[in-house]
Amino acid sequence: IKQLKKGQKFLFYYAGHGFYHSSQNKLTCWDTHQDNLQGTTVPIKEVVMQPLEESECQNSLIFLDCCSSYLFDNLNPSRDFISNFNTR
Repeated sequence: IKQLKKGQKFLFYYAGHGFYHSSQNKLTCWDTHQDNLQGTTVPIKEVVMQPLEESECQNSLIFLDCCSSYLFDNLNPSRDFISNFNTR
């Protein structure tokens, strides 16, 4: 993202689990684990939005297709962490 130049376009598409944790909206990764959310998820602002704002790119389109289900008590702790994608 930091290498984008003026006149270039940036397209980002993500389909998967998204949630709100530690005052940040985050996306899960293939190895996300609910016992280590800080180290196994991606903060959208830090990884996508800030670098994009700091780049020369003026044309961007971001699609986030994230579930917004509540966290259930019986989830498999390996890959299935889901919760709301907001402060609630």
